[in-house]
Amino acid sequence: MRWVLAICLIIVVLPGIVMYASRSFPSGTEQYYHVRVANLFSSFLPISHFFVIDAMTFAGKNIVWTPFYGLTALSLQVFSWRDSLYILPILMMLLSVILLYVLLQKEGFSSLQCALCVLVFTASPAVVYLETHWTPSAFAIPLLLAGVLVLRKQRVLSTLLFGVVAWLGIIPSLVCLGVLWAYGLLRKVNVVIQWSFVLLILLANFFAGVIVSTAGKTSTIIADLGGIYGFSSFALLLGILGLTKVWHRRTQHVQVHALIVATFCIAIIVPELLPFLNIVLAIFAGLGIDELIHREWDLPSLKYITLVVLGCGLLFSGLSHVFLVINESPSMNVVTGLVGLSDRPVGSVLSSESNGFMIELLSKKTVLTDSFTGHSSEGARAIALSYEALHSSSVDELIKVLRIAGIKYIVITSDMYESVWEKHGEGLDFVVHNSDVFRRKFGNDEIEIWEYVPLVSTKKSV
Repeated sequence: MRWVLAICLIIVVLPGIVMYASRSFPSGTEQYYHVRVANLFSSFLPISHFFVIDAMTFAGKNIVWTPFYGLTALSLQVFSWRDSLYILPILMMLLSVILLYVLLQKEGFSSLQCALCVLVFTASPAVVYLETHWTPSAFAIPLLLAGVLVLRKQRVLSTLLFGVVAWLGIIPSLVCLGVLWAYGLLRKVNVVIQWSFVLLILLANFFAGVIVSTAGKTSTIIADLGGIYGFSSFALLLGILGLTKVWHRRTQHVQVHALIVATFCIAIIVPELLPFLNIVLAIFAGLGIDELIHREWDLPSLKYITLVVLGCGLLFSGLSHVFLVINESPSMNVVTGLVGLSDRPVGSVLSSESNGFMIELLSKKTVLTDSFTGHSSEGARAIALSYEALHSSSVDELIKVLRIAGIKYIVITSDMYESVWEKHGEGLDFVVHNSDVFRRKFGNDEIEIWEYVPLVSTKKSV
């Protein structure tokens, strides 16, 4: 069944190739933030500064170095930042597929079961997203699998691997604790040292305020309903079937079963758990397919039809996610406008929080808010100023906020007419189109860039 593993590796590479061929710039804005922060550290292991201040927002942020930023900085010394954002996630997911296959083999799964579990994992929407977006989750998953793989025989290496994953933030730390506890119960392995080490890192993360990711914060648990890290509905059905295959052992491992069920429930309100739970679901779904293959059917033809339908459904969920990520912002029209803004005089930018990361990297301008502003000490004030400016219908009130925040440019993207306002001509959009103190510097169907130019003698109110 190793030919199946080869097919899975090819499937992992394909979305990245399609995206590279169809887009001049990577999709998804969070990875733009990570590559910019990696540049602040400038090296793989910044001995002199493990903490830096990110001054690209009005409130500022304290950034803690993690191995994720170290690997990103190392890649930037070899490749361009665009190529790094394509290469790194693909390499991590290739490694994840191989490690999952080897791990399942080591744990006694049959060759067919290993192949089926890895196929479901590879075709899952979460993996499609992770192999095209460089986020801490893409970095953590192969390290987590490697940590479990060497847990019995290379305990020091396993401890270090779990420590690196835990270093990425509070959610990865909790995932490590759960994985170690469950594996220790299932395989009767002593994990006290690893568990204690991860717990110390968890406490350090809590006090240091390590920022992990925003990519999954608005994700729903079902990918077919728009969740970027969500599960395929077909994989969920197969996962439930696979769970019934091991349900007879529930009394032996009641604590592990309870942990899995509780974690899936928590993931509804904490979507950052979804990329990790996707591994568990892929294993159960693979077992579910194996159960269908070996079950006696009164109508053999119905069996094959069912397997084909389920297989097509799994592949369609992954394929549809490929098109979702290809069409994700920023588009080339938006990139053109923001790159052009980088040539204009120094000044801060007002836009929606979701636009902050790409504005910071592409325009090389500071912003009032981005998606991590809430983690800074002055974040609440910055968010309040942004809300007041975006929804102000008075030029005098707007100018007051712009002066407080030092805003010179305003960026309005087409998606803001849904995320910020309900229609055109509301709040800030109305003011900039009806006042002499704002000059349009760039515009197309997807983005408008305005410059605030104070009038010396008179001001026109609206």
